[in-house]
Amino acid sequence: MRNRIYYPYVKGQATFVLTPTGNFSGVSTLRMTASETTTLTIVGDGANFYTNSGGTEGESKTWTIGTSITTTYIKCTEEAKLIIPEQRLIKNWGNGGFGWISSTNAATITTIGFPFRNAITLSINGNNTLKIDIDKLPATLTKVNCWNVYGDLSQLPAGLIYFNCSVGNNVTSYTAGRTWATNFNFLQSIGTSALSVTNITNLIIDLNAATWGGASRVLSLSGSNASMANTTQGGIWGDFSGTPAPSALATAYKNLIRVQSVTVTLNGITVPGGSGDGTGFPAGFGDWYRS
Repeated sequence: MRNRIYYPYVKGQATFVLTPTGNFSGVSTLRMTASETTTLTIVGDGANFYTNSGGTEGESKTWTIGTSITTTYIKCTEEAKLIIPEQRLIKNWGNGGFGWISSTNAATITTIGFPFRNAITLSINGNNTLKIDIDKLPATLTKVNCWNVYGDLSQLPAGLIYFNCSVGNNVTSYTAGRTWATNFNFLQSIGTSALSVTNITNLIIDLNAATWGGASRVLSLSGSNASMANTTQGGIWGDFSGTPAPSALATAYKNLIRVQSVTVTLNGITVPGGSGDGTGFPAGFGDWYRS
C-alpha cells in the first residue's frame, strides 16, 4: 500500500496535492507570476519540475518565479505535494494562457490550506479537483477561467472583467443589483450551470448597465441554464401586438447586442436577422429589434 503524505499547516503557505493518473506518462504545464521572486518546492519522490514539455530535461525539486510569466512542467508518478511558501506573493496563475494544463496520464491537482489572496488571474484547465467558491475568491481577481465553480454570480469580485466556467459548473443563482466593472468583456457560465429565467433576466439587465470593453465581448448562458424562449405577448420580452412595449429584459438584450457589440448566446432563442422575429420571441419583436 502506498504511504500517504502528511500535510502540515503552515501559516501563509499554500499546499497543492499532485496525484498521478493513468499510466503516469503525461506532463502537466504550470504557469505563474509573483509580485517578487519566490521559489516553489515539490516534496515527495514521485514528482519533479522539468524545463521541457516532454518532462525529460532540467529535472528539479524547485522552481523560481518572478514578475514575468514563467512556465514549468511537472511529471508525477506518485502522490506528492507542491509547496508555495508565501501564497500572498502569487499574482497570476496563468496570464495570456492557462496556468494549469493537464490531461491524459498527467497529474491532477487539488489544494489544502490558503487561497491566493492577492491573485489577479486564476486560469486553470485540465485535471483538477479544486473547489472554487465564488464568495471566497480574492477581491483582487480580474479574471477567472476554471472548472468546479460554486455559488452566486453576483458575489464575484467587484473588479472582475472576465469569467468562464464550462466544466463542473455549480453556478445556481444570480442576485439582482450587482454593479459590474467598467470594461467587463466576457461571461460564460455553461455546462451544468443552472440559472433560472429570473436569474438570467436580472443578469442581462445588470450587465447592460455596465460599460463593456475589449475587442471580443461575450455573454454565453447555454448548457443547462433555463430556456429564454417565450412567445407570449406580455411575457418576459414584452408586448409587440400593437405599439411595441418591450420589457426591461428586451431593452437590455437589444442594447447589449446592437450598442455594446456583445455576442449573446441564450438557450431557446436566436436573434432576429434582416427580417422575421428570430426564434423564441413574440410576433413583432423583430421589427422593434431592428428599429
